[in-house]
Amino acid sequence: MGLQKQGYDHEATSVAEATGYGMDTILAELIPRALLLGQQIVQVAGACPTMVVEIMMDSPVLADPCLDSRDRAMIVILSGSVVARGLLTEIVANKGRDILRAGLSIHGFDYRNGQGLDRVFGVPKTEIAMLDEYVSRRIFIGMEAVSRLVENVEKALDDALLSPFHKAFVEAVVSRRMTGFTASQINPMGLIAGPVAECGLAAG
Repeated sequence: MGLQKQGYDHEATSVAEATGYGMDTILAELIPRALLLGQQIVQVAGACPTMVVEIMMDSPVLADPCLDSRDRAMIVILSGSVVARGLLTEIVANKGRDILRAGLSIHGFDYRNGQGLDRVFGVPKTEIAMLDEYVSRRIFIGMEAVSRLVENVEKALDDALLSPFHKAFVEAVVSRRMTGFTASQINPMGLIAGPVAECGLAAG
Protein backbone atom coordinates (compact mmCIF):
# COMPACT_ATOMS: atom_id res chain seq x y z
CA MET A 1 0.00 0.00 0.00
CA GLY A 2 1.20 3.51 -0.71
CA LEU A 3 0.78 6.62 -2.79
CA GLN A 4 0.87 6.28 -6.56
CA LYS A 5 4.37 6.13 -8.03
CA GLN A 6 6.66 4.25 -10.39
CA GLY A 7 10.16 2.87 -9.96
CA TYR A 8 13.23 4.99 -9.30
CA ASP A 9 15.01 6.69 -12.18
CA HIS A 10 18.15 8.15 -10.60
CA GLU A 11 19.26 9.59 -13.93
CA ALA A 12 16.20 11.84 -14.16
CA THR A 13 16.78 15.55 -13.69
CA SER A 14 13.80 16.27 -11.43
CA VAL A 15 13.34 14.86 -7.94
CA ALA A 16 9.75 13.93 -8.80
CA GLU A 17 10.79 11.79 -11.77
CA ALA A 18 13.86 10.38 -10.02
CA THR A 19 11.81 9.14 -7.06
CA GLY A 20 8.97 7.83 -9.22
CA TYR A 21 6.32 10.32 -8.16
CA GLY A 22 4.28 12.63 -10.30
CA MET A 23 4.45 16.30 -9.40
CA ASP A 24 0.74 16.20 -8.61
CA THR A 25 1.32 13.53 -5.95
CA ILE A 26 4.16 15.50 -4.40
CA LEU A 27 2.10 18.69 -4.27
CA ALA A 28 -1.19 17.14 -3.18
CA GLU A 29 -0.02 14.32 -0.90
CA LEU A 30 3.60 14.56 0.23
CA ILE A 31 4.18 18.27 0.81
CA PRO A 32 1.03 18.77 2.94
CA ARG A 33 2.09 15.84 5.14
CA ALA A 34 5.65 17.17 5.36
CA LEU A 35 4.27 20.52 6.48
CA LEU A 36 2.27 18.83 9.24
CA LEU A 37 5.25 16.76 10.40
CA GLY A 38 7.60 19.75 10.32
CA GLN A 39 5.16 21.87 12.28
CA GLN A 40 4.76 19.09 14.84
CA ILE A 41 8.54 18.91 15.30
CA VAL A 42 8.82 22.68 15.78
CA GLN A 43 5.86 22.86 18.16
CA VAL A 44 6.66 19.76 20.25
CA ALA A 45 10.45 19.47 20.15
CA GLY A 46 11.69 22.88 19.16
CA ALA A 47 15.45 22.51 18.83
CA CYS A 48 15.66 19.38 21.02
CA PRO A 49 17.00 16.75 18.59
CA THR A 50 16.33 13.75 20.82
CA MET A 51 12.63 14.56 21.14
CA VAL A 52 12.36 14.24 17.36
CA VAL A 53 12.97 10.49 17.68
CA GLU A 54 9.80 10.10 19.72
CA ILE A 55 7.86 12.24 17.26
CA MET A 56 8.98 9.95 14.44
CA MET A 57 7.79 6.95 16.43
CA ASP A 58 4.35 8.34 17.19
CA SER A 59 3.43 11.04 14.70
CA PRO A 60 -0.05 10.46 13.26
CA VAL A 61 1.27 11.87 9.99
CA LEU A 62 3.68 8.97 9.55
CA ALA A 63 1.28 6.42 11.01
CA ASP A 64 -1.14 6.94 8.12
CA PRO A 65 -1.86 3.43 6.72
CA CYS A 66 -2.05 4.92 3.22
CA LEU A 67 1.72 5.44 3.26
CA ASP A 68 4.50 2.99 2.50
CA SER A 69 8.20 3.27 3.32
CA ARG A 70 9.08 5.41 0.30
CA ASP A 71 6.23 7.82 1.04
CA ARG A 72 7.40 8.05 4.64
CA ALA A 73 11.00 8.65 3.56
CA MET A 74 9.92 11.48 1.27
CA ILE A 75 7.85 13.12 4.01
CA VAL A 76 10.70 12.94 6.52
CA ILE A 77 13.18 14.41 4.03
CA LEU A 78 10.81 17.20 3.00
CA SER A 79 10.06 18.02 6.64
CA GLY A 80 13.59 19.31 7.16
CA SER A 81 12.99 22.54 5.27
CA VAL A 82 9.77 23.15 7.22
CA VAL A 83 11.59 22.69 10.52
CA ALA A 84 14.45 24.97 9.48
CA ARG A 85 12.12 27.81 8.54
CA GLY A 86 9.98 27.33 11.64
CA LEU A 87 12.94 27.32 14.01
CA LEU A 88 14.55 30.26 12.25
CA THR A 89 11.38 32.28 12.75
CA GLU A 90 11.28 31.41 16.45
CA ILE A 91 14.99 31.98 16.99
CA VAL A 92 14.72 35.45 15.51
CA ALA A 93 11.61 36.17 17.61
CA ASN A 94 13.43 34.97 20.75
CA LYS A 95 16.60 36.94 19.97
CA GLY A 96 18.72 33.87 19.40
CA ARG A 97 17.79 31.96 22.55
CA ASP A 98 17.58 28.17 22.36
CA ILE A 99 14.11 26.74 21.87
CA LEU A 100 13.97 23.45 23.74
CA ARG A 101 10.52 22.06 24.38
CA ALA A 102 11.15 18.45 25.26
CA GLY A 103 8.34 17.18 27.44
CA LEU A 104 7.39 13.91 29.06
CA SER A 105 8.22 10.74 27.16
CA ILE A 106 5.75 7.93 26.68
CA HIS A 107 8.66 5.63 25.76
CA GLY A 108 10.70 6.26 28.89
CA PHE A 109 13.29 8.51 27.27
CA ASP A 110 14.99 11.03 29.56
CA TYR A 111 15.33 14.27 27.61
CA ARG A 112 16.66 16.11 30.67
CA ASN A 113 19.76 13.92 30.62
CA GLY A 114 22.14 15.57 28.19
CA GLN A 115 25.11 13.35 29.06
CA GLY A 116 25.13 11.10 26.02
CA LEU A 117 22.48 9.65 23.76
CA ASP A 118 22.77 6.25 25.45
CA ARG A 119 21.55 7.77 28.73
CA VAL A 120 18.84 9.85 27.07
CA PHE A 121 17.38 6.82 25.30
CA GLY A 122 18.31 4.24 27.93
CA VAL A 123 20.24 2.00 25.53
CA PRO A 124 23.85 0.73 25.49
CA LYS A 125 26.54 2.91 23.93
CA THR A 126 27.21 0.09 21.47
CA GLU A 127 23.67 0.45 20.15
CA ILE A 128 24.13 4.17 19.52
CA ALA A 129 27.45 3.44 17.83
CA MET A 130 25.72 0.88 15.62
CA LEU A 131 23.10 3.43 14.62
CA ASP A 132 25.75 6.05 13.84
CA GLU A 133 27.54 3.50 11.68
CA TYR A 134 24.30 2.51 9.96
CA VAL A 135 23.48 6.12 9.09
CA SER A 136 27.00 6.83 7.83
CA ARG A 137 27.38 3.70 5.72
CA ARG A 138 23.85 3.07 4.48
CA ILE A 139 21.99 6.38 4.46
CA PHE A 140 24.41 9.21 3.72
CA ILE A 141 27.00 7.75 1.38
CA GLY A 142 29.03 10.63 -0.01
CA MET A 143 27.12 13.38 -1.74
CA GLU A 144 24.11 11.37 -2.86
CA ALA A 145 21.31 12.74 -5.02
CA VAL A 146 17.99 13.25 -3.24
CA SER A 147 16.49 10.22 -4.95
CA ARG A 148 19.35 8.03 -3.68
CA LEU A 149 18.77 9.37 -0.18
CA VAL A 150 15.06 8.56 -0.47
CA GLU A 151 15.88 5.03 -1.59
CA ASN A 152 18.38 4.55 1.25
CA VAL A 153 15.86 5.71 3.86
CA GLU A 154 13.19 3.50 2.30
CA LYS A 155 15.51 0.49 2.61
CA ALA A 156 16.18 1.34 6.26
CA LEU A 157 12.46 1.51 7.01
CA ASP A 158 12.01 -1.89 5.36
CA ASP A 159 14.98 -3.41 7.21
CA ALA A 160 13.57 -6.17 9.44
CA LEU A 161 16.70 -6.07 11.62
CA LEU A 162 15.91 -2.54 12.81
CA SER A 163 13.49 -1.92 15.67
CA PRO A 164 10.91 0.90 15.61
CA PHE A 165 13.30 2.93 17.80
CA HIS A 166 16.17 2.36 15.37
CA LYS A 167 14.05 3.44 12.40
CA ALA A 168 12.80 6.53 14.23
CA PHE A 169 16.40 7.39 15.11
CA VAL A 170 17.37 7.16 11.44
CA GLU A 171 14.40 9.32 10.42
CA ALA A 172 15.29 11.91 13.06
CA VAL A 173 18.88 12.11 11.79
CA VAL A 174 17.66 12.52 8.21
CA SER A 175 15.22 15.27 9.14
CA ARG A 176 17.89 17.03 11.22
CA ARG A 177 20.42 16.95 8.40
CA MET A 178 17.90 18.29 5.91
CA THR A 179 17.05 20.98 8.48
CA GLY A 180 20.72 21.94 8.70
CA PHE A 181 21.08 22.00 4.92
CA THR A 182 18.06 24.26 4.50
CA ALA A 183 19.21 26.50 7.35
CA SER A 184 22.57 26.98 5.65
CA GLN A 185 20.79 28.03 2.46
CA ILE A 186 18.45 30.42 4.26
CA ASN A 187 21.20 31.98 6.32
CA PRO A 188 24.65 31.43 4.76
CA MET A 189 26.29 33.90 7.17
CA GLY A 190 25.68 31.51 10.04
CA LEU A 191 23.44 33.81 12.06
CA ILE A 192 21.39 30.86 13.23
CA ALA A 193 24.28 28.80 14.50
CA GLY A 194 23.16 27.15 17.68
CA PRO A 195 20.03 25.03 18.01
CA VAL A 196 19.45 24.64 14.26
CA ALA A 197 23.00 24.37 12.97
CA GLU A 198 24.40 22.40 15.90
CA CYS A 199 21.60 20.05 16.92
CA GLY A 200 22.45 16.52 15.95
CA LEU A 201 21.91 12.87 16.67
CA ALA A 202 24.62 11.16 14.67
CA ALA A 203 28.11 12.35 13.94
CA GLY A 204 28.81 14.05 10.65
